[in-house]
Amino acid sequence: MMSQSDRFRKRVALSVFLLLAVIMTGTAGYTLIEGWEIFDSFYKTVITLTTIGYEEVHPLSRTGKLFNLFLIIVGVSVAAYTINYLFRFIVEGEIQEVFGRRKMDKRIKGIKGIKGIKGIKGIKGIKGIKGIKGIKEPLYNMRLRQDGAHHM
Repeated sequence: MMSQSDRFRKRVALSVFLLLAVIMTGTAGYTLIEGWEIFDSFYKTVITLTTIGYEEVHPLSRTGKLFNLFLIIVGVSVAAYTINYLFRFIVEGEIQEVFGRRKMDKRIKGIKGIKGIKGIKGIKGIKGIKGIKGIKEPLYNMRLRQDGAHHM
């Protein structure tokens, strides 16, 4: 089963891929439709997607204008989606790391006399060790995640 952070990372990767695909499509579109050089096409694509809208690189044909409208609608939507996920990835990742770690540290400090018991798995294992002398509630199932962080 995929974790929430893995799903989030995949969404960020997908959004970056979509943005690159729109930039490549825009560049190819202007080159093929208008016959512009690749740099001029790329430049027009970037100023269109960022909504800066400097003066036209070259005048557009009717077909070029239709393509430009398509690029604005699709490209600006994809760019906004990508920026949203990149921003969330940076901000939420840092916040989650800071507050998640503090919360975990507080929980660990609040547990007195932790003893490691190897081989305890699932509800049956936890129920089985409740009867062992010296084990009191709360009983936490603690494991080490692949990234090295402790997870309770």
